[in-house]
Amino acid sequence: VRAHPRVPVRPGLRGAHPDRAARLRHRLGFLRPPPPPELTPMATLRYRNPVDVRFGVGAFAQLPEVLRGRPAVVLTFPEAEVTGLLDRTRRMLGAQLRGVIADVEPNPGAAWVAARHADFWRRHGDAVVVAIGGGSTIDSAKALLVRPPSGDFDEVLRALRAGEAPPVARALPLISIPTTAGTGSEVTP
Repeated sequence: VRAHPRVPVRPGLRGAHPDRAARLRHRLGFLRPPPPPELTPMATLRYRNPVDVRFGVGAFAQLPEVLRGRPAVVLTFPEAEVTGLLDRTRRMLGAQLRGVIADVEPNPGAAWVAARHADFWRRHGDAVVVAIGGGSTIDSAKALLVRPPSGDFDEVLRALRAGEAPPVARALPLISIPTTAGTGSEVTP
């Protein structure tokens, strides 16, 4: 048996299909992948996220331990009630649970946050925010937990529209419990 005439034969590859031989040579380092493109100064990246990440069977049940006795307000999606997730959270947290906001719709806009921001801070300004849901829920929680010096969420919006970091007088702690795979919201600012 002989190999394809265009594929040089190396020991161990006699009779191999040409594509298979090329893949094997590539894996063994006979064919070098192209060099990576040059990085420009704009491509300089840095990522630091010093947070405690817990996952796996039983991780959700550790929520009271993570809260360490602090009061909590849960932000979640409407279906959390019918799935039993919200009931399970209420039983687990007991008196630590100070409030629930369970009306986060998919992809809420800034108007959704602005309509709730002042009341949220008036009622829950001493609580840990626990976001249970996908990217919409977690991102909405991140927007709610920031209080600008004026207390007016419009101050945050003006800064963001100008491409600036919003002024922050106070920010509440956040615990993210993602219920969807791949959102990434739980590890981004």
